[in-house]
Amino acid sequence: MNRILCLIVLLLTSCDGGTQETSAKVHDAMRLHHLALASIDTGHADIAIEYLNQLRTLLPEESSVPANLGVAALRQNRLDDAIKLFKEADSLAPDNGEIAILLSQTLALQGKFEDAAKVLNRPIILDGENNIKLYWASAELNRGNDYNQILDASKILKSAKQNLVARLMMTKALLGEGDLSMAKNQLESIERSGYIQGETAKALFSNAIQKIEEGDGRAAKAQVIGLDNVLKPTRAWQHSLLELAGPPGTIGHPVRSFINVEESEQSPPDSTLPTFSKVTDSVIKG
Repeated sequence: MNRILCLIVLLLTSCDGGTQETSAKVHDAMRLHHLALASIDTGHADIAIEYLNQLRTLLPEESSVPANLGVAALRQNRLDDAIKLFKEADSLAPDNGEIAILLSQTLALQGKFEDAAKVLNRPIILDGENNIKLYWASAELNRGNDYNQILDASKILKSAKQNLVARLMMTKALLGEGDLSMAKNQLESIERSGYIQGETAKALFSNAIQKIEEGDGRAAKAQVIGLDNVLKPTRAWQHSLLELAGPPGTIGHPVRSFINVEESEQSPPDSTLPTFSKVTDSVIKG
């Protein structure tokens, strides 16, 4: 079913076609959605679950609802329940990278790394070029596998050339694979971007370059690991991680937008939510 049509069918078939009743149902859906997100953000997973269960009744086909129920379960350390809910969400939106990442990360928490990698594979094929978070999730699964991390990092850097975290990851992986020349190029690119600030960072950078020139990849990698740790508190490093992994904090970030339905862009006057006219118009025109 067309994504935009989904909400219309669900809401309009249950009413007499009156604009006021339609608007009230949309208002309820949006209100529950935002209350659930606020509850998750403030650490009240139990309250979020209540709102999401009400929203599920209104929007049974909307994949962000079981996805966010899965996030709430994850916050309560109910991994089996979270996986079940993420799988439900994935079945409703099989090409959605955000849901795939949630499911993959939770499977990895249970040590099911092969299953986690398979979950990411489909959306990477479908949407990888437009979603660097998918490649970062894959890179996280590939820790210890330098060759695969090089592939993941190269995909990230194709779209986010200035991402410091990805470039440091690429440098460490290249050193692990023994490609000293390319690793040196990566380090020099980091230095040219102005990320190497402070005496400690400059010393680690210089030592890494020296070890590379001496042909000692293992020692160079140790220096780059130290450089990575020194740069972590910097704004550039934190911004780069935000670009790849979303807001910092606990694993499992809630899905903030409807996936199978279209939210209106109209701002609600006087704290009321928008009517459904914009959504219905887009269906008629489309």
